[in-house]
Amino acid sequence: MARKHVHSFAFFDASTPITLTTSSPSMIVGQMDYGSIAFSWANSDLIATVALEAKRGKDDDWTELDLGTAPVITGASGEHELVLTQMPFTELRVTVNVTGGTTGEIAAVLTAKSEGA
Repeated sequence: MARKHVHSFAFFDASTPITLTTSSPSMIVGQMDYGSIAFSWANSDLIATVALEAKRGKDDDWTELDLGTAPVITGASGEHELVLTQMPFTELRVTVNVTGGTTGEIAAVLTAKSEGA
């Protein structure tokens, strides 16, 4: 029977992005096979986009991942889930770029799983 390990990491926990907010990096990514990031926001008049940045090694530069269409934060409240089918990086972080509005609470939580022998 294969072992499964599930880890969770909060990039943002109801913090308030004003113009540009970058989370602390998740160090658990290098051990994970796949996962998802759940975004939720409330009490918001923000208009913002979300980006993911990753590193493949300790000394590498941060690289923005191509998400196709970036998730948009708009409206008084909402949710969005970003599914990661592969996680070939050592670190991952979230960037929120606010283009309008002044207030809001945002949470972004990574849940990732590894499977092994």
